[in-house]
Amino acid sequence: MKGVRIGRSMLDTIHSYDNTRLTTFCPSVHWLREYLDGVPYLTVDEDEWMAQDPAHKELDWKNFVKIFMGAALNLPDEEKGMVYPPSYVKKDEEATKNLYPYLDVAGYNYYNDKYDTLHELHPERVILGTETQADKIVKTMRHAKEHPYVIGDFIWTLQDHLGEANVCGISYGQDNAAKRTSYEDGREYPWLVNYSGMIDLIGTILPSTHLFEFAWGEQKGIFLAAQPPVHQGIAPTFVSYKWTDSVDGWTFEGCEGEKTFVDVYTDACEAEVLVNGVSQGRQKVTDYFAKFPCVYEPGEVVAIGYDESGKELYRNSMKTAGAKTKITATADKKQMQAGGDDVCYIQVEITDEQGNLKLLPEHNVSITVEGEGTLQGFGSAYHMNEEKYNQKTHRTYLGRLLAVIRSGKNAGNVKVTFSADGMAEECVELQVANGIKVF
Repeated sequence: MKGVRIGRSMLDTIHSYDNTRLTTFCPSVHWLREYLDGVPYLTVDEDEWMAQDPAHKELDWKNFVKIFMGAALNLPDEEKGMVYPPSYVKKDEEATKNLYPYLDVAGYNYYNDKYDTLHELHPERVILGTETQADKIVKTMRHAKEHPYVIGDFIWTLQDHLGEANVCGISYGQDNAAKRTSYEDGREYPWLVNYSGMIDLIGTILPSTHLFEFAWGEQKGIFLAAQPPVHQGIAPTFVSYKWTDSVDGWTFEGCEGEKTFVDVYTDACEAEVLVNGVSQGRQKVTDYFAKFPCVYEPGEVVAIGYDESGKELYRNSMKTAGAKTKITATADKKQMQAGGDDVCYIQVEITDEQGNLKLLPEHNVSITVEGEGTLQGFGSAYHMNEEKYNQKTHRTYLGRLLAVIRSGKNAGNVKVTFSADGMAEECVELQVANGIKVF
């Protein structure tokens, strides 16, 4: 198969430069298995085979479509429902036999529930999860710690990205407008983001990353997050990849009295949440996570973590922002290299006077750029956004926007101004100069 030949050639090239470090591949074995089913690509070059007969090319296309349409594969009745049916094992072994012996580390996409079987088949292999669902991080890392032949995994995906909008649907109760019943079914317009990341489209690190820190064993303590109270107290349902829609903060102006949830991440055995001093209950923590129903009211939310004997271990809190509302803009740098190839990222937030984020309500924010710079892009992380990223006015999403400014050809100054109704203008001044290092 061409992919195997190219893969082995790549490995040989890498080893010719450096044979001290381990190599791996991240093939989607289940797609490979399905794609090879019914075609002779293990022994014949696919391009040559398709050129022999138009019917071969048609069969190749049908196999390709089958992968992405999720066509059901025939299995004997006695194998249906198995985690790793023997029929799949046999096809996988055939599909990978010409490549995996050349790898230092065997990479598997979405096979984290099949590691035990793979180890029985190949006890000599070191296994790496080269693509797995983020919502399975605790289970996969626990398995890796208990089984030395598994060295960890990579999740899909760390950050939201444009496209692949079929990955992670979300719905609330009976509202299925933005959700389908499976991963393959896609999403309705205007979905444009994959929405499975632990970092959103504009670079905001979401509180769900705490689960990774606990799963990796790099974190101790207790952390809070809150669901925006606009869903009548209904918890979200996801197709896959995510488990929560909660965000950092407790400022949702206009949502007073609405039902919501507070998420708690902790390595404590039990957790308790208090809203303005009133307990919302105490729960056993499962896999570092607990979810508490409550009602939004401005003030302070406190989370307490307890050990097995009921002794307090940790305490953390979040408070409602102050009354005054302003635009806060923060540039990642103040100088850019002249020539038109450098960019500056400006984080735009709706905050109080002390810079505390105000998540709701949303605001329309306009931008103007003057001087030796141009607007490269402007927008929010909203996953169902109909606004264009070259617009000069955008609506915030959970209180945030991101502006990208490109340097001009010549040295000079740039003035970037943000404005919104009822708020003072916020200006960011940048310098475009020669001789600035661009990293």
